[in-house]
Amino acid sequence: MYKKNFTFFFIPFVISFFAILAYIPISFDILQYLALFKRYENYINFDEALLNERFEPAFLMLTWYINKFLSPTNVIYLVASCSFYIKIYLFIKKYKYKQALVVSIFYFILFALTIDLNIFREAIATIFIIYILLFDVKKIKIIFFTLLSVLFHKSGLFCLLGLIKGSNNKNYSIITMLILISLLICAAIPSQNIASYFKLSPDSKIFLGGNYLIRLLLISTLIKNWSTFNSNEKFGVFLLTLGSLIFLFPLNNYDLKYRLYQLTFLGIIPTIASQIKKNTHYQIYLSILAIANIVDFINRFWICFHQICNIEV
Repeated sequence: MYKKNFTFFFIPFVISFFAILAYIPISFDILQYLALFKRYENYINFDEALLNERFEPAFLMLTWYINKFLSPTNVIYLVASCSFYIKIYLFIKKYKYKQALVVSIFYFILFALTIDLNIFREAIATIFIIYILLFDVKKIKIIFFTLLSVLFHKSGLFCLLGLIKGSNNKNYSIITMLILISLLICAAIPSQNIASYFKLSPDSKIFLGGNYLIRLLLISTLIKNWSTFNSNEKFGVFLLTLGSLIFLFPLNNYDLKYRLYQLTFLGIIPTIASQIKKNTHYQIYLSILAIANIVDFINRFWICFHQICNIEV
């Protein structure tokens, strides 16, 4: 059985190991986590850390006890590698060997570089989101996963959307409209998000604009095949569409809007295995997004490296 093939398990683990080693010196988020683990030394007990730190309780508890046995750098390595490794296991459990390998590679390029190797709390929470995306999960289990995942990161609230998986087309449309109307009501008008957008660097605006356009093209080619999808794939396309619509809404908090845009892109995962071979347009759009993500990662790596090291480019 390929699921017991050690090589397949070992490859992603090695990839994550070297990626993390390369990423540690240049990520501001990782520097914050390293500072957190250093501050643990000043606390008498976990309760004191819980009261003084802004991070979620389950994440604090997990890293607090691991930090007692490992150095801060090794804590980062362990948490990031394990979260990535668990997701690879879910792909292995869901798909055949070649499909699992393809999904794993695209996950690493599209998500691991920005989530698993950067925002560790979100990396843990997205384990539950991906599980709900890939498998048929009972509603009571979805609620339990939501409660558990938000203890690591607030993005775990996305698990609740799994309650509508399996709905008919009409229900998906109604739910989408209700969510968007709720966001519109909560948004302050006039919005400041446009001003925030234009404060971004030219490279960031070009990347986001191009990324958004390709994502719309990707969604359009998926919607054409809607009738052939199973419930997991339909739910994934629903998330993709919802995220693209949210990105157009006048929300004041641009960071929140971009985070929602990023999280809903996880909906691409259930469609990769079924579409990567038979849908040429899908192949092209997904490949462009993957290449763009790599280029953006290298660009951010370069910028952060010089800022942290205080080296003039």
